[in-house]
Amino acid sequence: MSAASTARAAAAHAAFERLFVFTGTEEGEKKQAIGAVKKAAKKSAGGALEEWTFYASETAVADIVVLLRNESLFASARFVLLRSAELIKKKDDIEMLAEWAREAAGVQSLSTLILESSENGISKQLENLAPKENRRIFWEMFENKKEEWLRAFFAKAGYSAHPDAIETILGMVENNTESLAAECSRFFLCFERGHVVTSDEAESLLSHNREESAFTLFEALTKAADAPHERLENALGILQKMRATKDNAPQKILPALISCFRRVDDWRDFCAAHPAPSQLDFKIAGFSMKKVQVQYRNASRLWNRAQTADCLALLANADADTRSLPQDAHDALLQTLLYALVFKHGARLETPVFALA
Repeated sequence: MSAASTARAAAAHAAFERLFVFTGTEEGEKKQAIGAVKKAAKKSAGGALEEWTFYASETAVADIVVLLRNESLFASARFVLLRSAELIKKKDDIEMLAEWAREAAGVQSLSTLILESSENGISKQLENLAPKENRRIFWEMFENKKEEWLRAFFAKAGYSAHPDAIETILGMVENNTESLAAECSRFFLCFERGHVVTSDEAESLLSHNREESAFTLFEALTKAADAPHERLENALGILQKMRATKDNAPQKILPALISCFRRVDDWRDFCAAHPAPSQLDFKIAGFSMKKVQVQYRNASRLWNRAQTADCLALLANADADTRSLPQDAHDALLQTLLYALVFKHGARLETPVFALA
């Protein structure tokens, strides 16, 4: 290898050391890892660090690269967190980021870039810009690990919870440690240290204070006692509340809904294999909560196996559409999706609703 080639390789390697790829659904551990990188970056910059967070669905890659290239008057380095990085697929955008990395190495820039996604992966070309040690998938914990994490979380704060309460919490809260920590911290405001939380207390407090999520949206869709128009009305109300918050982009809502609909067939298979299931059977299969059992029993009646497959296809298509359609069309797309799930049982609408200009 020539001296020039060696220099180029060394420069590229130096730039890659400040580029990270964090993906996966376990938001709590991911948040901690991002915090650790930020702390290290701040230390390297002598405490003077400019921090920015962008969403790939809202900000052009070119604008982010311009920010990374320009020097700051107030800090020696920048820390940039780019969320929803799975949306970056254009060749020009990937090349711009690769070029910035090469340039940053040449001037020994202290700036740091983290490409983050709730998906389990992003474009391989983007992933390969970072060294293996800087790439990490934050997988969702297994059910028994979530229970252990919750017990440890309560114990650290000086509380404990009945096993039934643990099951209730896992059935009502989105199962990543960030959401679990945020929701369960409310118990510490309502009870004295040393209190043992019961299942009734957990359900009462979480029902009263819980934020809407893809799981409460699925719950509204599966209320078989309600007429179809009531189910749709309730689902649309939940969707509206969800969309009013920054972290409820379609790219977060749709994968969670897909996961719920996949579980409908899991429920069918479970019932076929266990004509008279015990509570232990329910727990092993992940259906220990009575409330969850009702949801999936209703869902299996509302959508047969073929219709469930249609719902999954419809959701997958909607997920793809949100990545190509302008943001202004997302709300209408999601509302139309809910209509098709309730009234069309997952069948496609006869007339396309959206078309790119």
